[in-house]
Amino acid sequence: MTLELEIVVNALNDKNIQTIIEYTRNNKNSDLVSELYNSNLLSKERLEFIVRKCMNYLDIPTALVKKLWENNEISLLDIILNSLKFFDNDFIIRLLSLYQNK
Repeated sequence: MTLELEIVVNALNDKNIQTIIEYTRNNKNSDLVSELYNSNLLSKERLEFIVRKCMNYLDIPTALVKKLWENNEISLLDIILNSLKFFDNDFIIRLLSLYQNK
């Protein structure tokens, strides 16, 4: 894990939004959420914090959602999909059901 990534993980663990904001300002081309996932550092707790408090600063790219889908990361997908305000729970449940039955 790089030093920058370690600083971000510590900031997420401490719920320190200011450090996340500084990181995104200094690393505009960084895909932090994917980096966390690819490094096996994207826990449910960290993703929940990102979705609830950091969505103005961090993006969840489509490529990551696709990777979560392919890797059957239902709990992480659930967090992301539940954060989307334009989907209701019925839609999300049906979508996950369709995926499970493919």
